[in-house]
Amino acid sequence: MQNNLKTPISTNNLYIIFTKQIKSLQNIFIETLTQQKAQHYRTIKSLKKEIEEIHRNSPSPPLIPTSVNLQIPNRKNISKTDSLTPNSPTIAPPVKLTKYLLNPLAYSSKRSKLYFFLNQLQNKLNSNINRYPTPNS
Repeated sequence: MQNNLKTPISTNNLYIIFTKQIKSLQNIFIETLTQQKAQHYRTIKSLKKEIEEIHRNSPSPPLIPTSVNLQIPNRKNISKTDSLTPNSPTIAPPVKLTKYLLNPLAYSSKRSKLYFFLNQLQNKLNSNINRYPTPNS
């Protein structure tokens, strides 16, 4: 029988070998992360372009009428002090709200479902437009 045992490796040599391997793995990890980061930036940039194109190509929501029905002053509604203030304040009719639509499911970050999600969101916002405040409300 032959003895195939090699000479034992010292602790110091093991430390050097492991340190080199760890540094090599760290470099590979950093390089992979850098490549992934660059790919994510490219994906985000292309998604932003797609969203901008969708916004450019989609019709804008209808405008909400914001006019106020003021009385035109005449002899009947001018007060005794000759001001233009009506004798009785006008009361706006109650606003009838549209049926509430449920929110679309949360976006799952799958690129293939982005257009569908944006359409659902736009439909909800357009259908329930009188449920959201405006700058004039």
